[in-house]
Amino acid sequence: MKIYLTIKSIPELSGLPKDIRLSSWCACFWKAFQHWQAWLAMFVTITTWTSVPFIRVYVCDEVSAIISWSVIGIVCFGGQLLIFQAVIQQMRPHLKRFVESHRESGVIKP
Repeated sequence: MKIYLTIKSIPELSGLPKDIRLSSWCACFWKAFQHWQAWLAMFVTITTWTSVPFIRVYVCDEVSAIISWSVIGIVCFGGQLLIFQAVIQQMRPHLKRFVESHRESGVIKP
């Protein structure tokens, strides 16, 4: 599975100008949540974020502050990356249809 770090790295949006790329992303973002995978990723991410105070107080209490904040940063980044990847995987078919329909109607120039 390819990891997408930016909106521009998504193949369906990579060749589009920035304004059209962003409007396509906004138009299709919530369609990803019609799928259970996006909701599962959201649940795991929220669970991860709510566990951060527990990790800081109970697990990292004996460890130095630099290490504990590094662990918290990795946990938050991992959760954010997980939800972003799940949403993109569910959005790609919607993005493809959206871009194709707008190309056919002439809104997006080929």
